[in-house]
Amino acid sequence: MYLTNARSIVHKTDGLVLQLAGNTYVCDCCLLVITETWLHPQISDASVQLAGRTLLRWDRNKDSDKSRGGGSLYVRT
Repeated sequence: MYLTNARSIVHKTDGLVLQLAGNTYVCDCCLLVITETWLHPQISDASVQLAGRTLLRWDRNKDSDKSRGGGSLYVRT
């Protein structure tokens, strides 16, 4: 399992792709847990998708009274 705090994953997806390509520890992980992704419904799954992984997201919404936060889980397929 790999755990990281992204603090807005949209701007860091390229860095995560590089981590997967160059770091065998990260690449071999079955689960990538990313906190503070700051995703919301207007951001598509395709913009943060990682090849060979299934994306599960927990976005913050208006019901939670918070606009930032949330998290994502990538499962190796």
